[in-house]
Amino acid sequence: MRCIASRLLYAGVAILVIVFAGPVNATDWNLSPSASISQIFTDNVNLAPSGQEESEVITNTNVGFRADRSGPRLDLNAAYNLQNVFYWRDTRDDETFHQFAGNGNLEVLDDRFFLDASAAYSQRFVSPRDAVGDNIIGADERTDVATYRVSPYWRERYGSFAESEVRYIWEKVDVQRGTRGDPSSEADRWRAFLASGPDFGRVGWRLSYSLDEVDFDDGSAVTFESAEALASLRITPQFSVFAAGGREWNDFEVDPSRAEPDDEFWRAGATWTPTVRTFMEAFYGERFFGKTYGASLRHQFRRSQVAIDYTEAPTTLTNVIFTPTLFLVVDEFGDPILVDGDPLFLDFELPELVSDVYIAKRLTVSASGSGVRTRWVLRGFDERREYQVDPRDEHVYGVGATFSRRLTSDSTALLDLRWQEANYDNDPGRDDERVYGIRGSYTWRVAPRTRGNVQTSWQRSEFDIDNREEDLWTAGIGLSASLGRRTTASVNYRYSERDSTRADRDFQENRITLTLGATF
Repeated sequence: MRCIASRLLYAGVAILVIVFAGPVNATDWNLSPSASISQIFTDNVNLAPSGQEESEVITNTNVGFRADRSGPRLDLNAAYNLQNVFYWRDTRDDETFHQFAGNGNLEVLDDRFFLDASAAYSQRFVSPRDAVGDNIIGADERTDVATYRVSPYWRERYGSFAESEVRYIWEKVDVQRGTRGDPSSEADRWRAFLASGPDFGRVGWRLSYSLDEVDFDDGSAVTFESAEALASLRITPQFSVFAAGGREWNDFEVDPSRAEPDDEFWRAGATWTPTVRTFMEAFYGERFFGKTYGASLRHQFRRSQVAIDYTEAPTTLTNVIFTPTLFLVVDEFGDPILVDGDPLFLDFELPELVSDVYIAKRLTVSASGSGVRTRWVLRGFDERREYQVDPRDEHVYGVGATFSRRLTSDSTALLDLRWQEANYDNDPGRDDERVYGIRGSYTWRVAPRTRGNVQTSWQRSEFDIDNREEDLWTAGIGLSASLGRRTTASVNYRYSERDSTRADRDFQENRITLTLGATF
């Protein structure tokens, strides 16, 4: 097992390079340290079936900070949490978890040389198939996932004739435990382009080069390399057409049933911006895996926005995993805290923790808006994955909706719905899987410094491979009080129950959590 300290070292180097390279006249840090201690009483610490339950008393501590620093040449945001879980009866289960997310941008030389850096450290399920529990209760199916990225780049403008950029990206993904093999990896990426400036008027052009070299810890390696020339013509101020062609030199292990990854490619399409609020682009082309399509739509209404994207491209876990990650700790009411603010029941969107290359054909549709009292988000996705080493295919798709409404000046209601499905071909260990559910909560002010919360959720999971069906129910109630300007206390009760067609998967759990927290 890799040392946690060595993993966090990458994060420190990435962020500290920016911090100490920043100009001395940058705005001071905005720093918000925090700490909390929770006492948890559970009657089923392992989420075991009836007759095998074990009660436990758990102390959970969280110490962390949020920090941001902004200036004319420096932007930096970071959040860190150190979670310690102590089990009073079985101290062998004591755990320490790190959660971190940070990113920064430094302008080293005026308008020319820049440095980006980011890092993240979190826990996630090894496979969504048996996803249940958290870092405190039933945490056996989780693994640490760390990502680090450092990217220096140089921009140059040649008057109004052209502009260019050369960028190097170093990335590392460190996965403690994968689904198949070791998907941990290190990547070196190069990006370069030279594009036309205003001197060319209605005619535009762009020359670009891309190189990705990814080495996985299981001994496999992947290379994506391509060069492209693009020309565009602006027919009207709102409408333009473009065509591009090039060649790619990809190198990775391929099953005989898949196409060789070396080939020429081309695409042609159009861009239309009928108003300042609307953008549309679509293209058709051909790559080594066959005909390819792409499209994008953006529209901004007065109080809402819509976005639609469709892409087709080869990728790996290394590319996908650089997404907003979960801080798998819970708030005073027991809810998971999400960095991106998007609560999920069970996530088929992220691929399994494997090192294989796959062709991703993905459609994403999203819409969001807000009114005086209401906020809402609608989202749908459809992705087909064609793995290149292991001749298996996946088709994952789903929809979700979140609604939040302020009912009175002192109360708010939240409703969250999710439905996702995954279909697997040529995979002897997997078959169709579905998950759908609903969650609701209501928060209100009980007294000037006290708020109450009630919540309930239901999730249905279906696994065709073993004809398994499971219902997961939760219900909870809690109170949170402000003891001072920076101190809060809370008490929360939660009941969880899973009813499965397999008796060894059933469980019931009662949990009481007492929490004292403070910011400094």
